[in-house]
Amino acid sequence: MKGSVLPRPHALLLLAVILVLGALYSQASAINSPVPSHQSALWVLANEGISRFDGDTGERVLVLPDTRQAQAFALDETEARVWVLQRRALQVWDFDGSLRSEFHLPPVGARARRARGGQ
Repeated sequence: MKGSVLPRPHALLLLAVILVLGALYSQASAINSPVPSHQSALWVLANEGISRFDGDTGERVLVLPDTRQAQAFALDETEARVWVLQRRALQVWDFDGSLRSEFHLPPVGARARRARGGQ
């Protein structure tokens, strides 16, 4: 076989390995991709709470309930979740506005000392 570097069985095995690795990579890429329907959005923390605006029209499409006192938020686009830090809780919201989880936080600073009986 003139011009062939690898014997045929090895070439077929290499081709099979490349195809399998390519399929695994594309599947992993799809898992870690942002949800397409939320790619064109702007999230804002303002007096009304946390709002999502449509990136194409600028129209407000969602206000997360009970987030007027939020101190900060972060987006997880791959899981379509919004993490919200409230004064005494950490909340996890779905991009559709439903509350997924809420974790109550212990008091910190002077409040924590008073709660323990200190000054």
